[in-house]
Amino acid sequence: MKLFLLAFVLLAFACCGEEPAMPGADYKYCFDPWGFGEICIEAYAIESSVTIGIEITFDGTVLLKEEFSGNQYCLNDDALLKLIELIPELAPFKELIDKLIKLYDHIPAKVFSVCLELSDVTVTKTEFKANDEFVYKLVCWEGKCVKEGSEQLPPIDIKF
Repeated sequence: MKLFLLAFVLLAFACCGEEPAMPGADYKYCFDPWGFGEICIEAYAIESSVTIGIEITFDGTVLLKEEFSGNQYCLNDDALLKLIELIPELAPFKELIDKLIKLYDHIPAKVFSVCLELSDVTVTKTEFKANDEFVYKLVCWEGKCVKEGSEQLPPIDIKF
């Protein structure tokens, strides 16, 4: 009886469980926009809900992982602080960033932001298409930035 119950529970989970935690990427584009390490943008189909998941990594560390819910995906304060830890060239600015967090209760986007912006988004029952642009400001203060810019990435085109 215990074996039957265990088999039933395993079958029920396999049948009706959530999406896998680490699905394969249907779209992956890696590049080094700053000369500090590799950023990867991944998008993957979530067929059960006819949507996609978006993931941004830096040198293999996941900084953002979300389901599609809009046209802009920006790293939150925790992910930006993690980026400072991962990029030695940004370490000298940690004290400034900490002061800004204390003053404003967040990191102002005009000072430090990393975003993926989607445009011309089309979602059908069989496909997800979008143009994507990587937009960033790496520690901009008093008119000077460590790095600032944007890069147009190859379009996302995922079939369900």
